[in-house]
Amino acid sequence: MQAAPIVYDLHSKVVGRRSVDRLEFSDVKMYDHAEKTIEVRNPFTMNAEFTLTLEHLPSKRIAKKKALNEANPYKVKLSLSEKFVLPSYYLPNTKIFIKAGKTAKVKFQYLPITYEVHICHLVMLDVNVGEL
Repeated sequence: MQAAPIVYDLHSKVVGRRSVDRLEFSDVKMYDHAEKTIEVRNPFTMNAEFTLTLEHLPSKRIAKKKALNEANPYKVKLSLSEKFVLPSYYLPNTKIFIKAGKTAKVKFQYLPITYEVHICHLVMLDVNVGEL
């Protein structure tokens, strides 16, 4: 008697991120540098050393224009700043250690170089614990 292998065909679809908090920079002029600090909490039951990354997203105006451009056979010209997301948020540190259930401070730097709403997600990842 010979056993046949069991094979699972797994698929996943991540449809977006859920924000835990929101930080707004509304008092910064174009080409001015600003810094803000946000407190982040480790909800896990283990200590974690998170790797910090920023996911820069296009503004709603540009996302809408790109969607119209893809649906329209007569393509609308996109400017260079509309084709690429220029980063306006920066992190001075890329790693942070947070004990289980405790909080720590993460510093953001903001430098707007285009006249639009800038959006980004702070992604915190520890391969042994999880992702926020």
